[in-house]
Amino acid sequence: MSSVLIERNKLFSNSNMDLPLPIYQDYYPYEGINGSILLSSWESEVDCCRWKGIWCNNRTGSVITLNLNTYYHLRGKIDPLCELQYLEYLDLNYYNFEGQRIPKCIGSLGHLTDLKLFSVGFVGSIPRELQNLSSLQTLDLSGNYLIAKDLQWLPHISSLRYLNLTGVDLSQAVDWLQSVNKIVPSLVELQLRSCSIPKVNILSHINSSTTLKVLDLSHNNLTSSTLSWVFNVSQNLIHLSLQYTRLQGPIPRSIRKYDFS
Repeated sequence: MSSVLIERNKLFSNSNMDLPLPIYQDYYPYEGINGSILLSSWESEVDCCRWKGIWCNNRTGSVITLNLNTYYHLRGKIDPLCELQYLEYLDLNYYNFEGQRIPKCIGSLGHLTDLKLFSVGFVGSIPRELQNLSSLQTLDLSGNYLIAKDLQWLPHISSLRYLNLTGVDLSQAVDWLQSVNKIVPSLVELQLRSCSIPKVNILSHINSSTTLKVLDLSHNNLTSSTLSWVFNVSQNLIHLSLQYTRLQGPIPRSIRKYDFS
């Protein structure tokens, strides 16, 4: 969308700065700027490229960044989100979508490189349409009430470097390891904490990574098949978390420096 005026009441329907803080307020400390400060700059008479939290391409005037991460007390439906077809960076962490589902149309934002939706109150299944985000490098869907019956959409995002699905219910995604194994060569960080990941068969081929630095599989019931992959997936890990995974048996000497408590 070019730098035409976006009316505030159209972008945020049912928004109210005086409503309670979004969900997880007791677990995640809130440090940031009140949403009223954000919306005070969103005047219909002012070019939207001058609004707080929005950045535009200087040449084309297209909105390329929407960052509401530091603005709290915002909630409701963001109606024209998928009309921002040139959006590259979308950070809505802590926004409160009040139990809505992830809009399938997000998959049409083909220029996105960063999609950050931590603790935004989304529920339901992760839409397969995310596989169309071929330029995506960062995907954070953690802290919501999401389910993924499979991860077949994941290998289509071959440029992905940072993936956080913490808290996503993967109990039915029996293909999770096969799908993750396909994108490992490009990953720097992988977080699958508390995902109820199911048992898997031993992979016939393990893709090794020279870039994977952070791997978190804590708070899952892991099996030897999963461990075989963990021990061989990367020699360059600087953080490996396998806390509360009910693992038994001796720890290989090569990985004793990591956190298994």
